[in-house]
Amino acid sequence: MREAFCSLYAVFMLAFVAMCVGFIIALSPNAPFSHIYAYTQLQLYAKSMYEMQIMCLKSFDYGHCQHQEFTPNSQYHIQSHLTPFGDSLLLLDVSAQVHNPITSMQQNVLNRHIILKR
Repeated sequence: MREAFCSLYAVFMLAFVAMCVGFIIALSPNAPFSHIYAYTQLQLYAKSMYEMQIMCLKSFDYGHCQHQEFTPNSQYHIQSHLTPFGDSLLLLDVSAQVHNPITSMQQNVLNRHIILKR
């Protein structure tokens, strides 16, 4: 009985130490900078996706440009989707996600643009 209690106590202590280390890493001085960097990079990728969709619409038809995905590396994922809204409008939704390696949090950016058909 005593060995079981010691084993259970050791497992709980190990889990507690692991949670404390994760909390300390999340509050490290580099964590705010990594959030700022990831958010800025997501905004730049979302703007690039918007510009790529505009170029795609100028070059091709709506069906070819309806859904686009872009993955510059394994952590960032950017996608866009066009939705017709009436006869002369398109809604462009651009979403970008990244898994922050320092804090292990998911950061997201979602932009909606209104595009006039010509």
